[in-house]
Amino acid sequence: MPHRPLSKRKRFWFRFVLVMIGAGVPLAIAEAVLRFTAYHADQAAVAAWQQVGIAVPEGERAQLVHIIRPSSKRRLIYELRPGLDVVFEGARTTTNAAGFRSPDCPTEKPADTFRILGIGDSGMFGQGVGNDENFLALVRERLNGIAPGRRFETINTGVPGYNTVMEAETLERKGLAYDPDLLIVDFCGNDLDLPNFIRDPDDYFSLEKSFVIEWAALACTGVDRLTRRPLVNAPRHRDLFRYENDPERAPAHYRDMVGLTAYRRAMRRIARLANAHGIPVIVTCHTRAPDYVREICRELEFPVIDIGPRVERYMREHGIEHYLGSVLSVSATDPHGSAITHRLFADVLFPHLRTHPQVREFLGTDAHAAPR
Repeated sequence: MPHRPLSKRKRFWFRFVLVMIGAGVPLAIAEAVLRFTAYHADQAAVAAWQQVGIAVPEGERAQLVHIIRPSSKRRLIYELRPGLDVVFEGARTTTNAAGFRSPDCPTEKPADTFRILGIGDSGMFGQGVGNDENFLALVRERLNGIAPGRRFETINTGVPGYNTVMEAETLERKGLAYDPDLLIVDFCGNDLDLPNFIRDPDDYFSLEKSFVIEWAALACTGVDRLTRRPLVNAPRHRDLFRYENDPERAPAHYRDMVGLTAYRRAMRRIARLANAHGIPVIVTCHTRAPDYVREICRELEFPVIDIGPRVERYMREHGIEHYLGSVLSVSATDPHGSAITHRLFADVLFPHLRTHPQVREFLGTDAHAAPR
């Protein structure tokens, strides 16, 4: 059968398709190259910031962004820098080689040593108070005073802005390596919220946007997308005094980290990890634990220790009408507990620790020693 030539119209569309294919292949290659380049540039930016960080401006005091670095772990997001020695929120702040606000300690636990691991956020960290003034350091000192020859260590892994999901990740990724004998989970009112900073990662497999088009648009404005900062401010909650805790309004990458469901899931993860390693758990709260905390702790059989009643009693005894701006808070604008509040916390926590079954077993015949 003789070959029939294509009509003029068909020849047009045939050539058009060839041109589109010819243009599309280079564009597809460019898209893949830009995605690959962007991914590795983002990873390099994180690595560089981990090594160098954001220097504290001369003559100024450190802010949170100066004492943290991005983490490669999605649920950690950021962590404290190791080897810090700065003034943060008015107090000298140092961190050990592991990035904890505690004395250096090897992962291998020495003999005759009882280790207490703390996971929490700025309350446990001790924002606004000195290294030896936070409640974990205070109870360590008191415990070491009741049984000469025995040693208690506390490892403070608290990081300002962390939520319970990040704390559970800290326990698994870092804390368990230290073979703790007791775990303290410190609850704070923002434990259902986004942290202060989040990563702003691209989805390098998403087809919802074109990296070629984005690159062209940014090139026209003179912005280099590959040198953006690895951490950005998290979106605020609607009341502006907290960070977002509604999964529907949180960035898609972090929806599984906020809200009540995420909190309960994180607490159950902490319970599984602790049970698997035979570590008893205590939950502490700087105020009064809300009902949802008590509910999950009853389910998990975690005792809850509130400092709220002790603080309220102190206020009555000293004629303090308002907590904020009193000697109990860091300042008139910062509600974090002062050194006095941390001492009150230690006053409440120490008797519970001293009579805890694991501590009594560790102390043996010294368990009856008088408290300091």
